[in-house]
Amino acid sequence: MKTTLNLLKTAAAAATLLTAVGAQATTIDFDAASVSQLNHINWLGSSFGSSYTEDGFTLQSSGPFPVNSLVVADITYNAGSYAMAATSLATTTLTAGSAFSIGSIDLLRAPSFSNWTVTFTGTKADSSTVMQSFTLNTANWKTFTFGSSFTNLTSLSWNEGLVRIYAFDNINVTAVPEPETYAMLLGGLGLVGFAARRRKSA
Repeated sequence: MKTTLNLLKTAAAAATLLTAVGAQATTIDFDAASVSQLNHINWLGSSFGSSYTEDGFTLQSSGPFPVNSLVVADITYNAGSYAMAATSLATTTLTAGSAFSIGSIDLLRAPSFSNWTVTFTGTKADSSTVMQSFTLNTANWKTFTFGSSFTNLTSLSWNEGLVRIYAFDNINVTAVPEPETYAMLLGGLGLVGFAARRRKSA
């Protein structure tokens, strides 16, 4: 009886661990402690760079011009915290070490005199793509929520226009572990059960 109870406790702990591993949610918020990695160019107090990494997620910038970088937006963009933008015509791509899902993103247009549409393209693990567009029609930060199809992504990309510069912040993402991670955890649980049965029969 005691062995069975211990096995049930172990199974419950493993299930909790599986749930935790499968839901590694984070918010990419470009906090002041980590934006210094962009500082290979500094112009008027802004830090520029071609890539930025936070919590295992990497933003990469590419484009047709020599200056196609991510830029740390001034702290006044977001009430005392940092945000990020990209230079004109740059493509920003978000990736992680494994597949991921995205829930929402905050966007702010700058300058704020025109309505702009930003289109996000997600590439999924099966090589299919999903797209969603958001229209920035206010001069304030706004949270945009992605549809349920933006799961199991290997990358997410969006573009800056020539003069349509906008900032982004608070990207809510969830990393999805590789299948091998689940296999290892389940295999370990199986070994625990096997060992418990052997002790009981001995």
